[in-house]
Amino acid sequence: MYALPTERVLSGWRAEKARRADTIGVGRPLIWRIAARRARSPLASDFETVASHCRDDAARGIVPTPKLTRQVQEDRMNKRLLGVTLTLWVVALTGPMESSQIQDLTDKVAVQDAVVDFGAPHPQPASPGHHILSPEEVTIVKGGTVTFVMNGTGHGLAIHPVSKNTTRQHIAEDLCQGGPALCNTTAQTARRQYLITDGEGSLIIDTGVFPAQPVVDHTPGQLISAGAGVLLTGSTPTTAGTQVRHRFAEDGRYLVICINRVHSINDWMFGFVNVV
Repeated sequence: MYALPTERVLSGWRAEKARRADTIGVGRPLIWRIAARRARSPLASDFETVASHCRDDAARGIVPTPKLTRQVQEDRMNKRLLGVTLTLWVVALTGPMESSQIQDLTDKVAVQDAVVDFGAPHPQPASPGHHILSPEEVTIVKGGTVTFVMNGTGHGLAIHPVSKNTTRQHIAEDLCQGGPALCNTTAQTARRQYLITDGEGSLIIDTGVFPAQPVVDHTPGQLISAGAGVLLTGSTPTTAGTQVRHRFAEDGRYLVICINRVHSINDWMFGFVNVV
């Protein structure tokens, strides 16, 4: 059983209860007691200041905006950063492509007529160093001519229109890769099929396979071809070679390539004519 409290304990409890009642205003209206507690709080002045601002904002018709939590703020910031990052990636990926598509490589100083050595002039360097066009690129005015001078043996030429943004790299990347060490007659790389495309990805030449197609003579879209039946006679140190002259009636960019499979596929013997 519990022991009853002594009179001394009861009198102490009554005194403490009376003190508390006097402090918080027992028996007075509840709002008075709440106000009394707030008045004794160290934050009372802050409460009054905030309340004053709220009353002023309400009078002016200003509706307070709830403050975002730190997590919501971080989520929104991450979404913005993700959007910016994706935009930068799109620009980075599409920028070079768009630049390539609008680049006009025919915008150069033009001459009326030009001469191109088809094969290095004599004395020629060792093979495959003499399988070149010199210069690799010429620009003429519309209606002008280009004369191709055959130097050395085994040449023939074909001319194909290409897009104005077509670079040498666009053509070379579709031919045999690895240089003479990998691209040679022993490896028979020139016998294989290669699909040559321009700067816009359009098919320009399908080389076919040897011996079904003995030379690179893809006729669809071809402007002219010379030497397909019998390769042209080239110059020697003491004799002149065959000359092929063509008049370009339409402006644009044109691929000029040797139709000898070894020269074009293995040794990248090609160049360009710009007509403006």
